[in-house]
Amino acid sequence: MSNKAVKKILIKTTYDMIGDQGITNVTIRKVAAKTGYSSAALYRHFENFDHLLTYACIGYLEPYVEDFKYFKRLSNNSLEIAIQMWANIARSSFFTPEIFAQLFIGPYRDQVYQIIKDYYYIFDMDVFNVGEVSQLMLQMGELFFENKNYIKHSSTKYTEEQIKILSDLTVYTYCGMLGTLMKKEYKVAEIEKMVDSFQASLKYLYS
Repeated sequence: MSNKAVKKILIKTTYDMIGDQGITNVTIRKVAAKTGYSSAALYRHFENFDHLLTYACIGYLEPYVEDFKYFKRLSNNSLEIAIQMWANIARSSFFTPEIFAQLFIGPYRDQVYQIIKDYYYIFDMDVFNVGEVSQLMLQMGELFFENKNYIKHSSTKYTEEQIKILSDLTVYTYCGMLGTLMKKEYKVAEIEKMVDSFQASLKYLYS
């Protein structure tokens, strides 16, 4: 079996286990037992278990692709699309912070954009309708890591320095709140309040 095929099995199995058991309950031994591969074999295909987990978590971005498509139909303004997507992702990710923390504040956060591209190469076109969807997913990756481009392309009222500050503040605020949610278990009402606070911060930042 090719390396690509083995990686696909490992990623898909880990993805399913995260959905069934929660990301904190998935271990390399469990993945190895489920797939029939040894732990040593897993390390031949991924740098470490966090690396595999990050690939598996990419699949959890898929639901947001439809949202992204919807917002793109509503507006040609890239900043409006970005604000809507940030708010929508916060609304869901704050209730499942472990998965999104793995992607955006985990040890491979600086490689996620490249991992998204590799993920689609590994899965060929048989998991999603990759033509449009892969492009949208990559744009979502840019939303997190090149947020300043969305501001620059839609507004001329900000200087380059202001664009960088606004972009950084958006990302830092999101990641900071995500990190806070990882520290303890919050009640639903408390999480909803944090979602509202994040949305309000976006309005203040970009008003």
